[in-house]
Amino acid sequence: MTTNQKSGLQPENENVGMFSSPSSGGTGGQPVSGTPRMRKLSIVQLILSLLAALVLWGMALGFLSLGLHRILKTTHSLDEVTSLFMLGFSAGVVGSMLLISAWLVGRRLAERPIQKPVIWLQGLTHPVLLLVLLVMVLLLGQWVASQENVIQIILLPPLHVLAVGLPLLWFLRAGLHRLPKSGLQRQWGAFTAGLVLTPTVTFLLEMSMLLVIGLVVVMSVAFNPEWSILLDNLVRRLSHAPSPQVVLNILAPLFVRPGVVFTVFVVSAVLIPMIEEVFKPMGVWLLIKNSLTPTEGFVVGALSGVGYTFAESLAMATLPEQWLGAVVARMGTGLLHMLTAGLMGWGLARSWREGNYYRLGWMYFGVVMLHAVWNVLSVSSAFVPVYEAVPSPGKWVQQLSTISPLALVLLSVGCLTLLLLINRRLRPRHGDVRESAQ
Repeated sequence: MTTNQKSGLQPENENVGMFSSPSSGGTGGQPVSGTPRMRKLSIVQLILSLLAALVLWGMALGFLSLGLHRILKTTHSLDEVTSLFMLGFSAGVVGSMLLISAWLVGRRLAERPIQKPVIWLQGLTHPVLLLVLLVMVLLLGQWVASQENVIQIILLPPLHVLAVGLPLLWFLRAGLHRLPKSGLQRQWGAFTAGLVLTPTVTFLLEMSMLLVIGLVVVMSVAFNPEWSILLDNLVRRLSHAPSPQVVLNILAPLFVRPGVVFTVFVVSAVLIPMIEEVFKPMGVWLLIKNSLTPTEGFVVGALSGVGYTFAESLAMATLPEQWLGAVVARMGTGLLHMLTAGLMGWGLARSWREGNYYRLGWMYFGVVMLHAVWNVLSVSSAFVPVYEAVPSPGKWVQQLSTISPLALVLLSVGCLTLLLLINRRLRPRHGDVRESAQ
């Protein structure tokens, strides 16, 4: 017995890669007719993909229509119109991607396998080519973002999608290189789950959490005359604010109060990571009864994490003047989400297989702590404009904000290193592959 078999890391069919088709319509070569549960999951995947595509196309039409309406108005902000077009185009692209998932499910339900590997896609996703394309997209996007005319409205939305998607594809190629994978339907199903289900569930839970916090704040204000006067004055000043900079100057004193700073960090560094790290490997949860190997759990979890961060990054359409900095910052966030979701998928699959949930608890604690550190650094860096508007902010948060950019870069390098080490650890050895084939 080999080392990988002892640890539960059995190869699942190394010849089925991310951009090649399995030799049969079923996952791992098993026909649909022999797996009733997989047929039900396939039907759910088909319905989810089609419904989500329709919703996203409706959102795309709404954003684009609103952008066109702003253009036709005599006075409009070019940056605002571009942001609306970025949201609309992104929603349309994601909706169209879901059709691939629906098409694969349709082929499987009809028991019509895709037998021809899509070899040319592997060349298009070569790591070196992806990096070259990414640099070209960033340079072109920065130039387009500086053009205060219709070029910005037309070209920046597709460049935004490419700038978000190319680094995620590079991370996938690096993290899943030579790992055994199951069929294309399962891969796209995991990606779709992260793309649609995870953002929906986490958004509802996080909004519920913020609603509870808001109710607590409202009750506190109601029983505190000083806070009531402060809130009334704040609302009155904000209603007459002529620009975003004035809004920031008004809100800055509020965001240096210890209670507000404490609440922001607790929400962003504790509650949000605890929620997201449970649901990011959504594709793994959907396969809870399918006896996933730990390697499969990592692969499916990573694909779900990429789907989640792809949707999250596209939804955060920024102003053109801030575009380059925003997409570069989101690269590290995408790497973090993919890594932590993959680790949770690995932990879930291993726990289900071994019946030992003690390690899963430590895995969950570790990924939450990693996510928490990232969010603390990100939030502290976001406080920099506040500290520029307030002469005497909190010392420790101000000091943290000065080192947070460098710390985020170092943390990103650490996440990439860990991803490559995990990939190396989970790769099947040639002896394992030969033995499994016997």
